[in-house]
Amino acid sequence: ILEKNYKINLSKREDTGLRDVSDEIIKRENTLIWILINSPENYQIIKSNMSVEDFKFDLNKRIIEDLYKELEKENYSVSLVIDHIEDENIKSHLTEIMAEDYGISDNKKAIQDIFVKYKREKLERRRDELLKLETEEEDKEKKKDLGQELNKIILELVRIK
Repeated sequence: ILEKNYKINLSKREDTGLRDVSDEIIKRENTLIWILINSPENYQIIKSNMSVEDFKFDLNKRIIEDLYKELEKENYSVSLVIDHIEDENIKSHLTEIMAEDYGISDNKKAIQDIFVKYKREKLERRRDELLKLETEEEDKEKKKDLGQELNKIILELVRIK
């Protein structure tokens, strides 16, 4: 679903101070925002899996924060959020998101695919941390505990790949 090559404007990245956020992460975040705007009924699924803090690209973080606030209301209006954006960088970025063709035919599957990628990345980061800690640890009992956690993470990674 998210195969298309995607490049974000480099100057926009520098303006937000997040040159280290990968294109893939920005695309995933943009996709979630696009789904929320076009299918707000997916709000609970997305919010229960992605907090505002989980978003890495500053512009997306600011957009998602406003969308979440509006979607919490009983009579929400996504267009109201869009209409009230004054920051030109955010407006421009949101226009790009809305104009993009993500080629999504099944929103729930797209959301699930994105969450699987985030989960895999989180597990891989923890695996790498544990490998480093395990080689540095001298206490046999702590080393054993680290090894057990590492084994659990490796098994979980195998299951989701």
